[in-house]
Amino acid sequence: MERGWIANPAEHRRVERSIPVEAIDGMFGGAKVIVLPYPPDDEWFCDVCNAQILTRWGDEPFPVPVDGSYALCGDCYERAGGRWPIRGCVCEGCLPTIKQWKTFLTRLLDG
Repeated sequence: MERGWIANPAEHRRVERSIPVEAIDGMFGGAKVIVLPYPPDDEWFCDVCNAQILTRWGDEPFPVPVDGSYALCGDCYERAGGRWPIRGCVCEGCLPTIKQWKTFLTRLLDG
């Protein structure tokens, strides 16, 4: 994904973990995939500054901005220019959530 949003971070991670390594091995320029232990599904860290990223707002998932494969905290999102298009991840974990969050994101970005 280019610049966009992970609409449901915990579900996204569950889906990501369910993909067999064999299915993605060699896809990234022929690189071998190394499987490392995953952190808890709702524990995300900024790939730029390592700050913890908010992934829930009460009982609801809170979208995470991404630039390519890099998850960003709010501060790094702002430093990267902010106001990204409302383009959500379409994995089976995020797709249902992006529809309900599009309204929220529109208000957030326009406000």
